[in-house]
Amino acid sequence: MLAGQAEATGRAGRFQRIQILRALAAGAVLLYHTLHYVGEATGLGPVGRPWFVLAWGVQLFFVISGFVLSHVLLRSRPNQFLIHRVLRIYPIYWMTVVLVAFVPLLGGAAQSDQWLDPGVLLLLPIGPAIYPIGVEWTLIYEVFFYALLFLLAWFGAPWITEGIMLVWIFAIWGADRILPSVWTSFTPELSQILFSGFNLPFIAGVLTYGVYRRGGRMPVGIATMLGLLCLVLAYTTPKTEYQLAWQALGFACWVLAAVSAKPVQPSNLPQQVLVRLGDASYGLYLMHVPVITGAIVILGPWLPNPAVLAFVALSLALALGGLWGAFDVWLYRRLKSRVDDSWFKALKPRH
Repeated sequence: MLAGQAEATGRAGRFQRIQILRALAAGAVLLYHTLHYVGEATGLGPVGRPWFVLAWGVQLFFVISGFVLSHVLLRSRPNQFLIHRVLRIYPIYWMTVVLVAFVPLLGGAAQSDQWLDPGVLLLLPIGPAIYPIGVEWTLIYEVFFYALLFLLAWFGAPWITEGIMLVWIFAIWGADRILPSVWTSFTPELSQILFSGFNLPFIAGVLTYGVYRRGGRMPVGIATMLGLLCLVLAYTTPKTEYQLAWQALGFACWVLAAVSAKPVQPSNLPQQVLVRLGDASYGLYLMHVPVITGAIVILGPWLPNPAVLAFVALSLALALGGLWGAFDVWLYRRLKSRVDDSWFKALKPRH
């Protein structure tokens, strides 16, 4: 979702359009959470259809992660890949947790010292727990997926990883047939996470990269329309696991459309802005809920109109979260450069 952008995209090439997708996914999630928390605070109630589809931006993040990390894995040693993932996820996450826990203006999301639980800080699948930021469930799946890719990296051949992804799909389907609605959870335990339907978008991303790596392309218009059709089917499907399967397929089509399209032109300022926002999306994602809830607590008495309150909260989340995201990109690149220079400088990249 969220991570892996800096090393995979650079500043040129077709992968910049994936960054635009990442920016759009972040915008959708920000809008969803703004409507959700403003609705709770003003008595308007929870976000219902069709606005709930904005939350599907998370599944788009997952597909992008599967695609991008498959690309990264081909060009990294397994240990290097794992260390980069640790640097990508944890430093800025821990810094965000500290800010939210000790700066009351950030919505007071951490009112309990249970966030000091090692399982929470390490984003492990420990089941229901108190999380300080409010979006950690997605990172639990990200970290689990990183660990799995690290293990698969030792086999070397990408086709082995892709074959295991196909087997994994059938394992998730079989588990759901045996014990329906047991495995797919926002806060899974270790015994649940392997068979959770939330893994399907990651798997779709890996398989989409396999198609791309073999030269597979699709006309942008056709891929976009196929993706939209799959999302309509997801919208009309009541069962969660089947919804996730259609979402995974639909967003995989959009990712394939993004890498099949022409590269972003340097003169196209709006697209370049979206690329930069996509770069900063992880920090933005981490910070947006605390900023939204904090803005509602502070400004709610002064802005009784829900639409105005939502606009202001969304604007603040985008601005402050974007700055936090830019800091995150700078921090990660510095840490990654130092580690590579110290530990991996003599290694040749994998091809």
